[in-house]
Amino acid sequence: MMAVLPLVIFYFQIGFKSINAEYEVLFRAVLLTYFSREIGLIAANILQAIWFGFLHYQAGFPIGLAGLFLTFLFGVMMGWLVQRTKGILIPVVIHFMADFVVFLLIVFRMEE
Repeated sequence: MMAVLPLVIFYFQIGFKSINAEYEVLFRAVLLTYFSREIGLIAANILQAIWFGFLHYQAGFPIGLAGLFLTFLFGVMMGWLVQRTKGILIPVVIHFMADFVVFLLIVFRMEE
């Protein structure tokens, strides 16, 4: 039974991270596109990144001010990538990989 638990957690995280990476579609494709028409590309990128950062202020990992700041920076970079590549695929893959690395760090930290 104990050998099955890590496998279950692993597959759960793959599914969760896949869903979580869909936030890229919401923030970078939908909000960035909409806001850029209304307030310009640079302001839109900053606005969507602030909004994305606030999601980590009270929930998620990292949490608090560190979470807000780090995910704000991540959001700005992902918004820039959407603009630069004219697509959402690369930011989705990067978000998935970043979340998976955080998951692995948490798991390895728990094993210590």
